[in-house]
Amino acid sequence: MAEEKKKAAEVTEAAEVTEAAEVTEAAEVTAPADDGREDIFIPRGPKNDDPNLFVSVNGKNYLLPRGQKSRVPHEVAEEIHRAWEAEEIRTRNEEKLANGEPLTGE
Repeated sequence: MAEEKKKAAEVTEAAEVTEAAEVTEAAEVTAPADDGREDIFIPRGPKNDDPNLFVSVNGKNYLLPRGQKSRVPHEVAEEIHRAWEAEEIRTRNEEKLANGEPLTGE
């Protein structure tokens, strides 16, 4: 009987630890945006590409790992999105020029 109570206590303790860990993980993922930060996913590049993305905003440097979600200030996320949009426009313009089409001033 005492052995069963001991096992039950161990199971309860393990469940509490697991539950606390799950709550902590959920808090990390769903942290409030009140801190001025947001999550951004940097996709992996080609195999020979740098494993990190370097971003500098207002004199502050950030080295963000590729293939992972990072929590960054809103300004950094805006700059990354702006750079991605500029790259898309450049790619479209290169394709238009390669096909002999005029550029429309995007």
